[in-house]
Amino acid sequence: MSSYAAYRALHGAFVVAGVMLTVALMIHLTPGDPVMLLVGDAPVPKEQVEHIRRAFGLDRPLPAQVAFYIGKVLRGDLGRSLRSNRPVSEDIRRVVPHTVSLAIAGMAVGIAIGVPAGVYAAVRRGGWIDSLATAFAVAGVSMPTFWTGLLFISIFAVRLGWFPTSGVAS
Repeated sequence: MSSYAAYRALHGAFVVAGVMLTVALMIHLTPGDPVMLLVGDAPVPKEQVEHIRRAFGLDRPLPAQVAFYIGKVLRGDLGRSLRSNRPVSEDIRRVVPHTVSLAIAGMAVGIAIGVPAGVYAAVRRGGWIDSLATAFAVAGVSMPTFWTGLLFISIFAVRLGWFPTSGVAS
């Protein structure tokens, strides 16, 4: 069991490293200057552009940029949000409780509906409820989660108005 856990941890580390390398390469291969894309059309002094380039490590060669990026991530520095100008880790900490509560609520609803439907379908094997439960299960597994999420938002928040479309209220 411990060898399996070590294998999974090593595999996960390689996946994370691959994703980080891909992100760094995508930033490097994007046409144009990332700093100029960041500042937009605003007239920015050349010194400010160079300061931004140094802050993001974009003044270094690609291998040094990747090492800089990985080093910052390993230290827990995920940078600053372009939207809120706060540290990204702070923004993540702020929304994690809401994400966890939504995940728990979703699992509770799934268990409350899925277990009784599964038991009933197993008892009445081959019946119409068994076929319906199987069809829903296959459809649920087959659809990408982002599509299912958009579909549920469209139905329950927009059309039925049961939930807000965005934000959190107490």
